[in-house]
Amino acid sequence: MEGIIRFHHDLMGILVFIVIFVGYLLFRFLYIFSEHKHEKAIPVVHGSVIEVVWTVLPALLLMGIAVPSFALL
Repeated sequence: MEGIIRFHHDLMGILVFIVIFVGYLLFRFLYIFSEHKHEKAIPVVHGSVIEVVWTVLPALLLMGIAVPSFALL
């Protein structure tokens, strides 16, 4: 039971960090790409590197969370 409680606290720390980071990015992008600042659309070039990063990084994070949880089960 102590291991499950410690795992919960560790997991909540990770989740709070992710929520704060994503919230910061959301509000930053909303501020930077505000219609009041840029009335004309800015062309955005899509990069395959960032798409791989935001696909692989969450998958690795989920696998890193799954391993200790399976050990506790």
